[in-house]
Amino acid sequence: MLKNLSPIVSGPLLHALDDAPSGAWIAIVSAGHPVSDGIHVRSECVEDVATAVLAVTPLDADAPIVVEGDDELSDLAFAVTGLAADAEGHRVDALPVSPLAFGALLTESRVSVVVDSVEPFGFLVLKGRC
Repeated sequence: MLKNLSPIVSGPLLHALDDAPSGAWIAIVSAGHPVSDGIHVRSECVEDVATAVLAVTPLDADAPIVVEGDDELSDLAFAVTGLAADAEGHRVDALPVSPLAFGALLTESRVSVVVDSVEPFGFLVLKGRC
């Protein structure tokens, strides 16, 4: 039995994250993104969702977090990379890409976590070895 698991991580989300192979992209996006088979979570706090996902999913140590944004990282992007660094125990870089490039990469994601947030955002993380 899993203890201290965030209620954000529902059965379907945990199953999808577990089924995703190493090297699969996992998206954490706001509701405005066109994703098929996205798993909606009951939280408006992106940081809480990122923490919950990162607690059950290891990241690829060599891959940056891909952030939707043109050249500057938002405060939210800094927060998510900081949470990833805390979860992984090492620095995690961020790579901002244009909304067009992010949309193209989003089609490659194996799991899409959709957060009902008023602020538009998009993150892609690469699952590491379990």
